[in-house]
Amino acid sequence: MRKLAPNATMARLVGVLWDNTKPLQTHPNKECRTHEPPNYFNDDCFEDLDPWVKSATDAGLWVILAVRGEFSAGQDFETEPGESVFRNETLRSQMYAMWKHVAAHYASFDRIAAYEILSEPRDKTVDAAAVREFYEGGCAATREVDPQTPCLVGNAPYYKLWKFGNDTILANTSNVIYTFDYFEPAQYVFGSASPTDIAIPKYGAGTSYPCSTLYKGWSQVCSTGGSAEVPFDKSWHEHNLRTYAESLKQYPLFMNQFEVVHGVSAAAGRYEYITDLLSIAKDLDIGWAWWTWAGGNSDGWSHGSSEVVFRFPNGTIMVDTPVLDAMAPYF
Repeated sequence: MRKLAPNATMARLVGVLWDNTKPLQTHPNKECRTHEPPNYFNDDCFEDLDPWVKSATDAGLWVILAVRGEFSAGQDFETEPGESVFRNETLRSQMYAMWKHVAAHYASFDRIAAYEILSEPRDKTVDAAAVREFYEGGCAATREVDPQTPCLVGNAPYYKLWKFGNDTILANTSNVIYTFDYFEPAQYVFGSASPTDIAIPKYGAGTSYPCSTLYKGWSQVCSTGGSAEVPFDKSWHEHNLRTYAESLKQYPLFMNQFEVVHGVSAAAGRYEYITDLLSIAKDLDIGWAWWTWAGGNSDGWSHGSSEVVFRFPNGTIMVDTPVLDAMAPYF
């Protein structure tokens, strides 16, 4: 990062894997949760995670340290709703104990930007109040041992922007960064493996699509009817961020993840999308991180991947220079 993006300031490390396997595993590269009090955490995970944290902080970057807990976040909310921290008091208290332990460990590290209490709540039916209450307890746990480092929280489900708003704000909790994802519209940013099945093939000036296509899943947005044409250009991003994020502008805001995969070509507007979005984020003082989903083979990165650096089996690397160029004015 320091070589390719010298003005970058932050790395988001999704490194605390807690209740992320089912059945529960014990390997520190896959699972950090244990059933052992008082910390419910496998300290071997520090041996794996500390070098990653140090490599970033030693290079002058700040680090957001995130928990990924697939099942504690409610992956099985339809079949096992009681398995999530939002509905299981015992599990919730164990995660708080874990966070107190982890934050105490990293309190002495330089450049810890935030503790991301639980990445992307997956329960699509949980009440916003239950999510807020969980995050309030998580922030209190980290603050007890490291009061200066912010906690970072979002909304259910999956940090969706259209669910982001006043219901996300924690009561009587300061030093918080609020976050959302921006994989919008999914049919564009994730591309399509089939050229004959591309609902949104292009971004840019003069391009428009039915409201129901651009806002698939955002039913309340299309007040004028789903068939109404909506421009898919810079004005689209501006509407989305100003409508759903700017109302919280008195708080620190962070766009947790965004990407446009390699399978979306320059002709389809990949780089224009990136520059337009980041220019608006800059105007609104919203921080951001690119999601580096890796994939590919000896021929290079895959259609659905988004990593900036690809490492070939023979040790050589390939760099997505056009993406870095698109981002460069906004680091």
